[in-house]
Amino acid sequence: MRCDVAKKKSQTYSCKEHSDCVDRIINGTSSGGYTCRCMTGYDENPCISDGCQGISISMFVLLVGFFWLYCGMKRRKFEQLKEKYFKENDGEKL
Repeated sequence: MRCDVAKKKSQTYSCKEHSDCVDRIINGTSSGGYTCRCMTGYDENPCISDGCQGISISMFVLLVGFFWLYCGMKRRKFEQLKEKYFKENDGEKL
């Protein structure tokens, strides 16, 4: 089934949000089938709902991950500094 026919039959049309339908062409002629591709600026799986996700969402997840690592490194550095000052001041005196 070609894209123009498949789009009219919403129950059998497999391309979801943010995806384009592309007719399959083999040896210069339409093979009667189609494929789905994510639109420019989107990535992942075009055949499931919310499958084509914007790169901005991926970038957000990446930034959150870097922020989490940064906070962890700062916390570790702070703990090391506390330990250093503790040892320099002879720790707890009983």
